[in-house]
Amino acid sequence: MLAQCLGIMPPQLQMKDVKWVYWSENPLGTMLHSTLDQLSELGVLEKREDPDLQYRWYSDYRVT
Repeated sequence: MLAQCLGIMPPQLQMKDVKWVYWSENPLGTMLHSTLDQLSELGVLEKREDPDLQYRWYSDYRVT
């Protein structure tokens, strides 16, 4: 979703078409993961590591 919002990947692509970005070592996947972690550190996203790594919008986040 982040890659689509940034205009890196078109919305019509399905996960199976771009799975390599998320399941292999590459600069694009590393940048996307780093961005998600930074948004989590800022409190914009919630991060869950178990049972698997997931992010979601933090509903109480407010810009001050």
